[in-house]
Order: sequence, then structure tokens, then C-alpha cells
Amino acid sequence: MSMREALIKAGIEVPAEPERREATAAAQCSGCGKSFQPAQPNHRLCADCHSRSPARPAGTAAAQCSGCGKSFQPMQPNHRLCSDCFSSRRASGSRPSDRPAGAAAQCNGCGKSFQPMQPNHRLCSDCFSSQRASGSRPSDRPRRRGIPELPDSYFVTDGDNLCLETKFVSKEPVDGMARLMTRSGAQPRLTSGQARRFFNHCRDIERRLNDGESWEQVAADFVKLSAFAQYSESSGNIPREFRQFIERNVERVTSSTDQRAAFLRGFMPHFEALVGFGAAHMRDR
Repeated sequence: MSMREALIKAGIEVPAEPERREATAAAQCSGCGKSFQPAQPNHRLCADCHSRSPARPAGTAAAQCSGCGKSFQPMQPNHRLCSDCFSSRRASGSRPSDRPAGAAAQCNGCGKSFQPMQPNHRLCSDCFSSQRASGSRPSDRPRRRGIPELPDSYFVTDGDNLCLETKFVSKEPVDGMARLMTRSGAQPRLTSGQARRFFNHCRDIERRLNDGESWEQVAADFVKLSAFAQYSESSGNIPREFRQFIERNVERVTSSTDQRAAFLRGFMPHFEALVGFGAAHMRDR
């Protein structure tokens, strides 16, 4: 005699035995297509698909997977990956995304068109892999730019006269140079004290020339500006952009046929414009 029968015979009320259900036949998951044992006859999702999206709106139309191109039944209207592509991306360590694939982009390395995995990617997979293999750090970020490029000569010809190119003293691009040197991202920012130190050195050379010294007598002190700028940058006193400004102008002057005129009538007005426009941006430490 079973325990249940013994209790009934002793007059003890026993809850009715639950109705036995017949085993539900295996079904095919509408999400991944795999065969599974449904807990209820109306269940259409396996446990894995159900856990990812337990509340799929009824009547969701079939969609085309943005990964493999196959037709699949999305769990949500905004899903764009089939279960296989979703699982493979998650297993590879990349973040599965149901967003529509972005537009094609041009690789910054080889110039070919490629499909970026993220909107900010700028390298195709081949260029990314080759840079990493070469030991350089692959980067999709735009390279930090230096100061704007200006003409090699300070002067333009007007008949027999040499006139200063207006770009060297115009707000555009000189004010842009000053902003680059003093912006918050510059390490360190150019201060008025550092700018005056270099400018006063050039003023002293200008004074010596006006007092009658030849260019040959002051040339060495002028060329030293490049070394001073390099040392100051390495010591953390001036930003890279100001060092570039000094080096490029030393090169302009020394490559001119008339170096004295290039210094007095070209570089000095250019430096004065930089200090003038930069006064609004430069601050002492």
C-alpha cells in the first residue's frame, strides 16, 4: 500500500494528485532553428533564444541578417543579426551589434574602400594588421597636426620690389598658430613669458643689425634659436608647435638669398604678429 492510500484509509484528507501531462513533442526553435523540448505546446523559442529576448512582439516579420545576409526571424524589430552571427561575434570578443552596418569608408593607410566595424575606424583590416606586425601602434585616430604651412619665402615680387607676403602677418593663419600653441591640449601650453624670452632674443639681434653689425656677426646667435627651442621643448617649457614655428623660420631665413632682409623684413614682422595675436590666448604660469 502506498503512503497516499494509507493516509486516505486513515481518514486524512489528501490533496488531489496533479494531472499527468503527456510529454510534449520536440519542436524547432523559431529563433535559431535548433530542435528543443518545449515546456508548453505553444512555446516556439529554445531556452537560449528565450533568455536573450523573452518578450518578442508577436508578428515580427522575417529580416535579412546584416552579417551573413541570410533570412531569419528577429526577436525584436530592431535586431539585424541572426543567432549564429550574434554568437560568433560575442565569442570572438567583439561587441555584437544589432545596428545596421555603417557606410563604407576609405582606409587612411592604403586608400581602399572597406566596411568599418565602428564609425571611428579609419584603417582596413590589412593595414591594421600590418601596422601591428611592424611594431607600430595601430591607431584609427587622426594624427595630431602641427602648425599651418606657409610659403617658403617671406616675400612676393612687385616689379623690382620685394613685398612681405600678407599671410605672415594676417590673422588667418597666424592667430590659428597662436591658438594651437596655447590650447588646453598643448603640453605644455605656451606662456607669455616663454614667448617673450625668444622674442627678446630676436629683438636683441635686430638692435645689433640696426647698430651696424653685419649679418655674419649675428648669424650664429640667430641659428642658435633652433637649439634653444629644441632644449626648451625637451625640458617641458614650450609646446611642440612653438618649436616648429622657430625651426621653420630659421630655415626660411637661412635659405634666403638675402638673409638680413629675410630676418628684418620677414621673420620679425611674422614673430610680432604671432605675439600680438597670441596675447589674447597666452597666460603666465
